[in-house]
Formats: sequence, C-alpha cells, structure tokens
Amino acid sequence: VKQTKNNKLLLSTLGGGLLMKLPERNARISTDRAVKSLAQWDKTIFAVSEGKLLLFNMQNLTNVQQFILPEKNVQGVNVWGNDIYISTLTGYSVYNIVGNQLLRKETQYIGAGVSSVIKFGDKYYAGSYGSHIWEQAGKYQNPYEGSTLSMTVSEKLLPFSNCFAALNYEDGVQFIYPNQKYIMLTNKDGLPANAVYDVHEYKDTFWISTANGIAAYTNGKVVKTYTAANGIKGNRCLFSFHDNKDNYWVVTDKYLNEYKTNKFIAISTTPIIEGRDDVVQ
Repeated sequence: VKQTKNNKLLLSTLGGGLLMKLPERNARISTDRAVKSLAQWDKTIFAVSEGKLLLFNMQNLTNVQQFILPEKNVQGVNVWGNDIYISTLTGYSVYNIVGNQLLRKETQYIGAGVSSVIKFGDKYYAGSYGSHIWEQAGKYQNPYEGSTLSMTVSEKLLPFSNCFAALNYEDGVQFIYPNQKYIMLTNKDGLPANAVYDVHEYKDTFWISTANGIAAYTNGKVVKTYTAANGIKGNRCLFSFHDNKDNYWVVTDKYLNEYKTNKFIAISTTPIIEGRDDVVQ
C-alpha cells in the first residue's frame, strides 16, 4: 500500500491490478440483486431492485435505508418531492415515506408494462411497453394522442425544458412538444444506431446515447456524432453528461470515457465494473 502526497491510497492486488482509493472510502453499495433503476431528488439517491427500494445520501454513502416493495417485476423508479413512482409490468404505484414506513398512496393499473413516469408541465406521463405513452387525467390514465403510435414501446421517458423524449431500443427517439408536434429520429436522420439508451440536454443541444455512439442534435438536425473511431471504449453508449466545468463524459457498458482534445479517453483508474461478467446497466 502506498499513500500519495494528496492522500490517496494505491493498493497492489493479486489479479486486480493497481487500485486507487479516495480518502472518503469507496463509493460502493452492494446489493443482492441487480439494480433496475436510479433516481435522484435533492441529495438523495433512490434505487430499485426486485423487491427492494434503497435510499442513500450523497454525503453519507454508508447509511443506506431499505424498504420492502410488494410489487413484482419492478422496472423503474422516478421521484418528485415526497412522491416515489415505482413502475412495474402492470402499471405503477405511488409511495410516500412516513417516518420509517413506506406507504402506498395509489396504484394505476395500465394494460401494458410501464418503463418510467415523468412530470412535464402540470401533468404526469407514463411510458409503456406496447401502448407508447399514457397521460394522467385526474385519477385516470388515457393513451396520449400527442404523438404517433408507430413507436409502440417506450423504454424510457425523459423530461426537458420545452419537450419530453420517448426512447426505444429498436426505433430511435421521439421528441414530443406541448403543441402535439413530435420529431422522430432514427439512423436515417443521422443517429449512429436505432437503439437509443439515453438523452440529455445541454446548451440547446440534445446529446443522444445509442448502441454505436453519440449524436448531438440541435436546430432540427444531427450536427455531430462520436463513435469508437473517436476513442469511445465499450460496446454500447448507455449514458452521457456534461459536468459543471463543461467537460463531456460518456458511460458505456464497460468504461467511463472523458472527451479531451478532440478524442475520448477511457478513465482506467476508475473501474466501473466489478469483473468480466459484470455489466453497466
């Protein structure tokens, strides 16, 4: 073990290479089942696995709250204030935490599985497997008529400043606007692949993560793409983001990649998988 001048620890291991540990210990939380989905509200992270809801604070990763979820086939978690939305293969339920108890507030049964629930404007929308998007109307959910139903499966919904997006692992991405206008993007429009895993908005540009790379979409067209030819390591681009210093990062199924001087560098000192059989979700 070697302690560096800036108080990091370097550990030589048998079979795991050289590991670097930070003073605040590893930010690692182990679960007995795969984590299906993450959500953040303020400084609290919500994670769901089959049968469990986990809560932990960004400033104290060693204190993890656990709650039993009665739902089966949990698909996702979304949070707004005190309301925790748990999506399943039959609809979604809304929970509140009161003291040390997880209390169910309501359940919406939809005729198809739900991938995620978002709040856009003053309404809630649910992305579903087989019925595209559902819109909340009072106590009920109705099929949303503001976009085409040609994309019947919504793997994920994401809200943005003036629209929301529905993602699909086969048909691309659809941006849906309040005036019932929608824009559909596929590889024919410049996406590296039709399998879209995430979108984030940064300075009037949508950064679209796909199976074969990243696309930057603005002013009605794809203006830039990044792929393995630009240094991205990993099989699929699952997530990307800009940090508060304008640095751009891409997470693949195996690596954390940072964009530097016109190419991506895989940050090998920050392993994000535990072993060869692990995979980033």
